[in-house]
Amino acid sequence: MLLSKTTVSMWALLMLLPFVAVASPVSRFSHPIKAHSDQHQPCQAASVLLSTVTPTVDFTNSDDALQVQFTLHNPNSVPVTFLKRETPIDGLKTNMFEVRKEPEGKLMQYRGMEMRRAAPGSQEYISLAAGESLTRSIRIGDQYSFEGDGMYSISYAKHISGSCASEKLLFDSSSAGSTIEVQGSAAHQLRYSEIQAIKQLEKQEMNDRRSTMNANCNAAQVTALNNWQSDAIQKINAAIACTESSCSTLVDTWFGSATTQSEFASVIEVFNKMLPLATTSIYNCPADAPDACDSETYAFVYPSDPTQTQYICEFAFTTVQTDYMEGPQTIIHELSHFNSIGGTTDDAYGQSACYQLAQSNPTGARRLADNYAYFAVFTNVCYLNAPSGYAPKTPPCGICGVSPGTTSSIVCSPTSAPTAAAPTAPGANSAMRVGCIGSSMVFLWLGYMFI
Repeated sequence: MLLSKTTVSMWALLMLLPFVAVASPVSRFSHPIKAHSDQHQPCQAASVLLSTVTPTVDFTNSDDALQVQFTLHNPNSVPVTFLKRETPIDGLKTNMFEVRKEPEGKLMQYRGMEMRRAAPGSQEYISLAAGESLTRSIRIGDQYSFEGDGMYSISYAKHISGSCASEKLLFDSSSAGSTIEVQGSAAHQLRYSEIQAIKQLEKQEMNDRRSTMNANCNAAQVTALNNWQSDAIQKINAAIACTESSCSTLVDTWFGSATTQSEFASVIEVFNKMLPLATTSIYNCPADAPDACDSETYAFVYPSDPTQTQYICEFAFTTVQTDYMEGPQTIIHELSHFNSIGGTTDDAYGQSACYQLAQSNPTGARRLADNYAYFAVFTNVCYLNAPSGYAPKTPPCGICGVSPGTTSSIVCSPTSAPTAAAPTAPGANSAMRVGCIGSSMVFLWLGYMFI
């Protein structure tokens, strides 16, 4: 399709802002419940409801018509609390629905954002009074593909955390699904294709200028991003050089002790795809805004974005001042999200939660962006661009209970060569490498020890 300069300019202005799912204000409704005299009455599961606002949607002129209504209901006689993250109550900041073309059940592609966020804080928990319901409607038409007219099923696909009377709160999601008849899907797909074509033109223009930085990144941010990317590449190379045996402690920590070499090969495949694309991202530095950057979000991407743009938030630049590791880790985390690399998810955040997931669900850990990032940043190679005096945390994990949580007293200078991460050829277990973690330089015999 040929685009005029006027059309491209108009669309380019529109593309300065990321796609955002539009949501309505949250509504609360209370239903009187008779109090129980038995203080030890077991808590009932909270109800999770999902419905489409209309039975039919026509995409011919707009994607905005598809609206779903999400409701949480507390049937108990006591208040309950739940984590709003990864529910529509918090907005559409991750892939939280399964949209399928029926009757064949084909899963539609998610086109929305995936975020790297800090571990949930207390401010993200919401209380529901006895008998209270909380409802929010959200538009998702431009967040998923729709391949042909006909019937589609939409279901909520995330796990919700909560508590009731100091106990774990269960959630009944049996009614968290609905169906809708779609018309005008061809127009929906055409609009998406046009937007992708414009973004490709934008990236080509930046490539022609040999630039990977958006104009809204200031000089200090550009310097920081270049440093993070350089160190991320060192860590990706180190991850690729690992085997299940040469980096056994690291593998056990972030992908589970039950992981076999053949299963670990799928992890290395993601890093192999990541390496040649690590220098091709476009970096954008947006200001904080609703449903985008905020005080707990490091960065976000759109996994289906062909330009591989990473939106790096102010929170990331601030946090790195405390721990440099967060910079390269953010780059690796976001790279893993792209469908062309790993198509990873954000089902858990933070070292402790991701470590626990790896032990209980290794398959799930191999789909998690944070686990790839933690695995890479805890490989035994130096950060060449870290601030003077920076002391990285001791592998295999900083704060998840499997290592002392200490830091080293030595880092490599920015001009030093990186240390080798593992044998360069399979079976070269007698090769030596030099590590920078610890109070002095140490020689490690691969296959026998990993720090």
